[in-house]
Amino acid sequence: MGLWNMLYLALRSRLHLSLGLYGAVLPLVLIPGGVVLARLFDVFGIQTQYALPIIPIGVGLYYLAWKFLVGFLNKEIGIA
Repeated sequence: MGLWNMLYLALRSRLHLSLGLYGAVLPLVLIPGGVVLARLFDVFGIQTQYALPIIPIGVGLYYLAWKFLVGFLNKEIGIA
């Protein structure tokens, strides 16, 4: 998440998204990457009918975490 935050700070002048929306995009990057790695290493099979309903919940949780927690920490450090 630190790299994702650094990317946001570098792009915030060109990218006009709120911190919460930017953080909500992170699961949409992490989930496909995790699925590819799981299939690549044949770790486990993912049952799509159970996994798909979780995606909106994850996006919502990431939105709230980035809006409030990461936003607060950025302000505390003085980089927001």
